[in-house]
Amino acid sequence: MGGNEKLKPEKVRRYANLSKIELSPAEEESLSNELSMVLDYFRLLGELDTSGVDPTLSLAVEGNDDLREDKPVKCDPEDILALAPSRKGRFVKSPGIL
Repeated sequence: MGGNEKLKPEKVRRYANLSKIELSPAEEESLSNELSMVLDYFRLLGELDTSGVDPTLSLAVEGNDDLREDKPVKCDPEDILALAPSRKGRFVKSPGIL
């Protein structure tokens, strides 16, 4: 897809099918337009000259450490399992995937 080309609804339909998402024809058309705009924006970002910009490893600003320190916490597995919507014995039960 070159610059300013619209993502075709057929592609949107294919991606939706792969993602197991049902879309109406109107939604396919709308997403086609929206995703085309997003892809155009990424293309525009790709054209920026970043040769004078140092790469960053983190978006955290020095001195801005609002995050808590990770510390292990002892807990009763039964309390955690009680939060599961469905369980079988000491396991969380979920719908089949394949």
